Amino acid sequence: MYRVVLNQSPAFFQTKHTGELISSLVSDIERIQSACSHFLADLMRQAFTVVALLFVLLQRDTLLTLVCVIVLPIVLLPASRIGKRLRGISRGAQDHLAQLVKIMQETISGNRIVKAFAMEAFEIRRFRERADRLFIASMRMVRQQAMVSPIVEMLGAGMVLCLVIYIKNRVDGEEMTPGQAISFIVALVMLVQPVKRLIGIYNIFQQALGAVQRAFEYMDHPRDVRNASGAIVLSPFREAIEFQRVTFQYPGSEGVAALERIQLTVRAGQVIALVGPRRGGEDHAHEPPAAIL
Repeated sequence: MYRVVLNQSPAFFQTKHTGELISSLVSDIERIQSACSHFLADLMRQAFTVVALLFVLLQRDTLLTLVCVIVLPIVLLPASRIGKRLRGISRGAQDHLAQLVKIMQETISGNRIVKAFAMEAFEIRRFRERADRLFIASMRMVRQQAMVSPIVEMLGAGMVLCLVIYIKNRVDGEEMTPGQAISFIVALVMLVQPVKRLIGIYNIFQQALGAVQRAFEYMDHPRDVRNASGAIVLSPFREAIEFQRVTFQYPGSEGVAALERIQLTVRAGQVIALVGPRRGGEDHAHEPPAAIL
């Protein structure tokens, strides 16, 4: 991702703020890395546990196990919907974090400007407002995650209760021995914990998908400056570069040229800086001079 971003043209960096790119490169990738390492291993472990317990249940009573498997999606449906909602909330939280990093990058790197205009209170207030938005989004995420466990436990307890009553009737009718009934119920109760864990892992992956979407937006961003087909490889620079009637303007500043029809020759070993007035606005507060050759 860093290679893709770094190879973009200057126009890309005019539209994307440094803080947002840093946040995505660090925070989003860290969230993806956690989901693809620790939680992926836990996913495999819990999945094998579920398969083993289902095998035990099938050995005890095939028909009753199939009924449980059919009823199980009803228990998992609310958790699935909450997980999809978490993806959007996670994306919003990541956007707020990117804006927070953007403010920090601006105020810390431009600290002299902040102090020159006595804007500390304004910048602190702006930072606090964005931090509050991040906090609200994070709390929404926590609330959604906290809802999953009680919902699954309530629905699971209801399902187990119905099954216990059904199994009791079968034991009374001598269709199942007490030993088979107890082993089936124990295996079924043991199945609840890995299923709950799998739901938690699913929600974590949904949050990671929010980070993946933003990361892939940068990864898939087309390069707007490419070598033409059949481009000639120039020989090493030895003598001079000559500029003839060169005009340059920043994107979005139609009619206002930073350089207009300049002509000059730069000899090998020379360093020439073309310095002009800078435009205002936070997106261009750290613009370099018009050109440094």
